Amino acid sequence: MTNRTVLCLVASFAAGLLYGKEEMFGIFLCLFVFCLFRIFYLKQQRGRETIPSTILHMVLCMVLFVGGIFHYMDYQAKFQEVQQYAKSQKTIQVQGRIYQKEQKQEQFIYYLEDAWILKEEGYESSNKIQVYTSKDSYNIGNYVQVVGEYEAFQLPRNEGNFNEQQYYYSKKIGLRMTVYEERLIDASVHKYKIWLLEKRQEMEQVFLKAMPQQTAGIMANMTLGSKNLADKEIKALYQKAGISHVLAVSGLHVSIFGMGLYRLLRRLYCPIPLASLLASGIVYSFGILTGMELSTCRAIVMFFLMMFAGTIRYTYDTITALSVSALLQLWDNPFVLWYAGFLLSYSAVLGAVVITGIVRNLQRKRRGAFIGTMQSSLCIQMATLPVLLYFYYEVSLYSIVVNAIILPIMGVLLFLGAVGGIVGLFHMGLAAVILKIPAGILWMSQEICQFFTKLPRSNLITGQPSMEKILVYYVVLILFMYIVYKTEKKRYFLCGIACMCILCMANGKRGAEVDFLDVGQGDGIYIQSEQGNAAFIDGGSTDVGKVGTYRILPFLKYYGRKEISLWFVSHMDADHVSGLKEILEEGYPVKNIVFAKGVVRDEAWEGLVDLAEKNGSQIHYLKAGESITLDDLQFTLAYPWKEGTDRNANSMVLLAKIDGMKGVFSGDIGKEQEQELLADKKMQQYLNEPITFYKAAHHGSNGSNSLEFLEAMAPRLTVVSCGKNNSYGHPGKEAVAHMEQAKTKIYYTMENGQIKLKKGDNGISIWKFQN
Repeated sequence: MTNRTVLCLVASFAAGLLYGKEEMFGIFLCLFVFCLFRIFYLKQQRGRETIPSTILHMVLCMVLFVGGIFHYMDYQAKFQEVQQYAKSQKTIQVQGRIYQKEQKQEQFIYYLEDAWILKEEGYESSNKIQVYTSKDSYNIGNYVQVVGEYEAFQLPRNEGNFNEQQYYYSKKIGLRMTVYEERLIDASVHKYKIWLLEKRQEMEQVFLKAMPQQTAGIMANMTLGSKNLADKEIKALYQKAGISHVLAVSGLHVSIFGMGLYRLLRRLYCPIPLASLLASGIVYSFGILTGMELSTCRAIVMFFLMMFAGTIRYTYDTITALSVSALLQLWDNPFVLWYAGFLLSYSAVLGAVVITGIVRNLQRKRRGAFIGTMQSSLCIQMATLPVLLYFYYEVSLYSIVVNAIILPIMGVLLFLGAVGGIVGLFHMGLAAVILKIPAGILWMSQEICQFFTKLPRSNLITGQPSMEKILVYYVVLILFMYIVYKTEKKRYFLCGIACMCILCMANGKRGAEVDFLDVGQGDGIYIQSEQGNAAFIDGGSTDVGKVGTYRILPFLKYYGRKEISLWFVSHMDADHVSGLKEILEEGYPVKNIVFAKGVVRDEAWEGLVDLAEKNGSQIHYLKAGESITLDDLQFTLAYPWKEGTDRNANSMVLLAKIDGMKGVFSGDIGKEQEQELLADKKMQQYLNEPITFYKAAHHGSNGSNSLEFLEAMAPRLTVVSCGKNNSYGHPGKEAVAHMEQAKTKIYYTMENGQIKLKKGDNGISIWKFQN
């Protein structure tokens, strides 16, 4: 267990890559302590004669660690250089060979490798390039030259949001562009690859004709890697149930197809070298067919090593093969280390091989198949849990049971699905008969997932654990597994389970704060009390699609927020409530939704109230002057005083007291409403004390934010929530001029992304997501 030289060297290289980005001293310290442990352990086990070789091993680990740091810095510099040059140019010219094609709606996407970018001094090599074009003119293998505009990868705008740039870097794609001129340089094509992709499309049609549409899409996703056909609701269901990994083409597929073929060839008395060669060729072709995802590449490399070991009569070692595969992928592209799919793939194999192997050694008698599968699922969960929480901020509590039920039938499902797809290329009627069984299995799997996701607390939102906490978790887990291995005492395995529970706890952010989220053209404000409970104001956008699903909800989960206690709705315009609707449809708990008594009660209001009641939310209405408290937070409704028909004019205006800070949230009111507020005695009394912050009315519109209103409040800072290059002209020049005259410091979500306010020792602390 301890003499894993290749694994240690690869881990050292990966630690160097991680240090190159994160610069965490703890990573180096853990590596150094582990090397010292190996020296003393091997000295005790084998005597002094092992010390020179062990010291050499320690030196190699340190060399690879340093090499990892420089390798990461070199790749990062290359990616940044290409990005910076492309940003500085109006048009860019590149050339490369097409290795993959996609179609999305009316656009075609080419992926170029062996790519070069034209600079003043001539062509310079580049990473892979993603090219958007309006016409499908070329085939895979063609070498093309294109001219177009640089298109930036989307960076996250709030904590917890998806990082598109990091995702594409992990695929070694360093540049994206939209093309308006293209030229063929070399007409060579990859005939075999094109043939495989044609067969893939034909098999997709077989599934669509022989199976119900939902199950056909999932079947195509599982066997062919066709993500565009899979139903989004079913994919979301699998993710909630904790079995989304079955959708990814991975080692399970390679073992079923590759080893099944190899054993069949051996039964036909095919010599080992020829059987290995043929099986390897089929597996590689399968990888091309399914898109060569990182998990598939990992499994293919390991399969090749297994076949090679068998051919030369060597014993195949899974951990060594896994380590070699990881080293090849990390060397080819260090950015895969920050890709969830890569980390989950490798940690799952380590859990399945190492932890499961240790646990099985503890058993005195044979367990049933279901208990054994649950045990394996638990071991894999122990290895993958930190990765899941770091990237997705939640875990399915019943995933171990669901996996134990569904995984044993996956082999049958994949085998019959593949057979049915292939048979359908020749005889559709027979394929329809074969595919009835996979269709039934998929239907049953969906019903099982539906049942478990409807159980109480089916998903536990934990928040993102810190990198230090994850590092400590793995160190402690390795220590306990080592003790279990040496002592064969089960109680130390239970300590590992306790570590899992601790990792899931107390990851949420603490302390009182106000966060103005960047939701594009709209509003979304998160407010947290010192005790950890939360309120939200509005939440919608007119220019960001699925703003609740992709910006607000990930932020809440990142914070470990399991529910929102109070959700205030200023008025019913889409740029204030579209995200809230999505969150309610998702089933996320919102305990109380608060409207002003004078809210415009139109169809949009009726729809939201109906949706909220179905979600179990309580509806409340505040009169002007009434207050509502949450821990140390206090919200007072200042406006409107009566019902009306104009949504903006009847926007909710909230006066808030938050950990010693005073704020004004003004919805979309106009100058007329601002004058009414200034004449109100309660408002005048509130303004007697300094205002800490002001949420600019109507996204900084000229029709609001009058100079008189701003000077009366005299806020220390003003936050304008609006989208970049929006069609409304927000923020208005006149409104900004009024803010400047009022001597308030102005922050814009369109420039800074999420803006966080907290009370610090030296006053108000202001943190911007994009500096």
